[in-house]
Amino acid sequence: MITGVSRGLGRKLASQLLKQGAVVHGLSRSKPDIVHDCFHWHSVDLSSLKHVHDFCDQWIIDNKTLDGLVNNAAVIPETLSHTQQGMELQWTVNYLSAALMTHQLLPVLKDSHGRLIHISSTAHHSVHGKLGALHFEDIHFMNRAYDKWTAYAQSKLALTIHTRQIASAHPKFLSVSVHPGWVATTIAPSRLPSWLHKISMPLLKRKGLCTEWEGIQPMLAALLLPKEDIHSGEMLCQVGHYDGVSSNHNQHMGWLLPSPNPIVYDPLVSGKLKAYTEQEITNTLGKPLYGFASQTK
Repeated sequence: MITGVSRGLGRKLASQLLKQGAVVHGLSRSKPDIVHDCFHWHSVDLSSLKHVHDFCDQWIIDNKTLDGLVNNAAVIPETLSHTQQGMELQWTVNYLSAALMTHQLLPVLKDSHGRLIHISSTAHHSVHGKLGALHFEDIHFMNRAYDKWTAYAQSKLALTIHTRQIASAHPKFLSVSVHPGWVATTIAPSRLPSWLHKISMPLLKRKGLCTEWEGIQPMLAALLLPKEDIHSGEMLCQVGHYDGVSSNHNQHMGWLLPSPNPIVYDPLVSGKLKAYTEQEITNTLGKPLYGFASQTK
């Protein structure tokens, strides 16, 4: 199952897995241009936790197993956007919906080889000079100025911590963060004029810009590598550029052990995020849902 399958890396990953013989269930608001007997599309609005919850409930009724879940969907709106429930859009789509879907679908993941792949980013550490941090006092930018990259870094940091929470609470599953690289997708349109962007492409590629095909390689690796080669709870990078990290010219490729952001490993922050997430989802759905990421191992 892949979220955000209508375009970009989600569509590319789905197409490749179909070529390799997988049955793929894709989730998005708009239908992708994928035609294949083994592709099944589901219209799901990831900005609505109720929609996500209802979909997962129905999935569990209709299906007995699931080999893997790829939480790929993400948005980066230019201006501050809130959901109908008053939550900041990036926080909801990039993190909360992924956390909710992960928990609800854990019972149908195959115990022996179920895999949870969360598409994170080097932004969990920093992006465009914006350090990754969790502003629990104002997650939704009600009383602070909105910056799309600050919001993006916050959502990806939460997702990266969530990866470790699942790996710790449910060791029978493989829970992995993936940084696909600096990929040429439409999630954050170039600030350059289109004509200048085309001219600059050769230089941008030398600076590390990846194609979508290159971007899905660490995603495929996280899904298909032998279990003993997977570092559950950690991040697999395409090419990562980390601000303020001097080693290897600020670049990293392969398993990132450890993350340069110490917040990822702070048990107090992790505990606070767990409680905050559970409370937000419970309040939104109007009912107690679960002890988040802490079921019996």
